[in-house]
Amino acid sequence: MQGLGRVFGEELAWDADGQLRTGSFLDYAMPSIDQVPDIGVELVEVPSQHGPFGAKGVGEPPAVPGPAAVANAIRAACGVSAVEMPAHYTQLVRSMT
Repeated sequence: MQGLGRVFGEELAWDADGQLRTGSFLDYAMPSIDQVPDIGVELVEVPSQHGPFGAKGVGEPPAVPGPAAVANAIRAACGVSAVEMPAHYTQLVRSMT
């Protein structure tokens, strides 16, 4: 959902004076639990030979491919390249004309 949030709404926006307009959770459009479908989770354990006890580093790498996957799906579905995120409908329509 973090990747989809980046595609469909999360955006840092500044006004003409350079003031951040999306500096709080009231203004920053992040997916909320009522917008998330039920998701099945399947853990696949593949130990690393480099970390202690097979551990690996963690962070946000799973969020990176989401925008690219959705951009490719948009391209496959309607022939328009979504090159900016979030992918707004108006940007996509403008690209088609």
